[in-house]
Amino acid sequence: MKGNKKTKKGKIALAVMIAALAGAIWLNMNYTNASAKKEKDETSKYLGQAEFVNASVSSESKESDYFKELRKQRKEAREEAQSIIEESLKSDKLTDEQKAKLTEKTERLASAAEKESAIETLLKAKGFESVLAVIGDEDVNVIVEGPIDSAATVKIQDAVIAQTDFALPQIKIISSDK
Repeated sequence: MKGNKKTKKGKIALAVMIAALAGAIWLNMNYTNASAKKEKDETSKYLGQAEFVNASVSSESKESDYFKELRKQRKEAREEAQSIIEESLKSDKLTDEQKAKLTEKTERLASAAEKESAIETLLKAKGFESVLAVIGDEDVNVIVEGPIDSAATVKIQDAVIAQTDFALPQIKIISSDK
């Protein structure tokens, strides 16, 4: 009977931690305008068509400060999620299967962070001064400073495809105006 209670408590603790991780990811996506979606007419979709989304920044803050703040929020959300996972892994109450799932989650977070950094580095090398990449479960959002033309769109799509397994319809390009 004791072992059964421990298993139930472990499952409850795991569920709470996964919910906290999901909340941290949601907050990260919410603050980077990554969750903003527009309804589109199905007949107007074309393979490879870029979707532009404008995000405005208050005139009082500088654009570079805007990108710094986004990076800070993304980093804090990741660190919080990582610490929750690490605390969970220290628990003796978890089964090997639960520990394997948490380890896999940690690896996915690290992989996403590495890919985001690589995309940002490639885009800076291609001439974009301020850029932020946010990889989600189903899409990748790239926020760049200023207006975007079709040549810039191709550069962004190329960098994302080179670093990830996402298809063109899953790439969202967000132009941040001052």
